[in-house]
Amino acid sequence: AGREHSRLDDRLVRARERADLLAERIGALRADLARLESDDAAARAAVAQLDDERREAASVAREAERKADAARTALDRGAGS
Repeated sequence: AGREHSRLDDRLVRARERADLLAERIGALRADLARLESDDAAARAAVAQLDDERREAASVAREAERKADAARTALDRGAGS
């Protein structure tokens, strides 16, 4: 009975050690996940900022094209008179 009890104690110690290691690994994985989620949020914010800048640039380009068309029209009218 003593040997059986000793073997059970050894198994319990190993199981606790393994549980501790797994708990540490889970903690590390949770920290990694938090970093990835933070990186993902930062990347999404950067993409949103770039989209805003792209829309603004497209708007400026359209306005410049409109002004260039108006200037060409004015020049054509001046040359035609």
